[in-house]
Amino acid sequence: MDYFKKYGLNEEDINEIENYIEDDDINNYYVNELEIIQILDYLTEIGLNNIKDILKYKTNIFYEKLNNIKKSFEDRKDVVKLINEDITNFELIGY
Repeated sequence: MDYFKKYGLNEEDINEIENYIEDDDINNYYVNELEIIQILDYLTEIGLNNIKDILKYKTNIFYEKLNNIKKSFEDRKDVVKLINEDITNFELIGY
């Protein structure tokens, strides 16, 4: 999961994520690297900056198609600030 370093994470952050999430989620991060990168690129593009927390606590979003994620944010640009303040605010858009 070295590709997470592109998003400001270090080896310690990656180990922390791996130790926290389920094996299925770890496998998803390895097997679907290209899709995960697309999602992370989009999330950073719209202004989300708590990537480590998203990878750690919101693994479910990385099973979604990018288009579905984009649709969730489409009419809720206000939610980006709320998610940056508290990761649980992802619930406002269904995650």
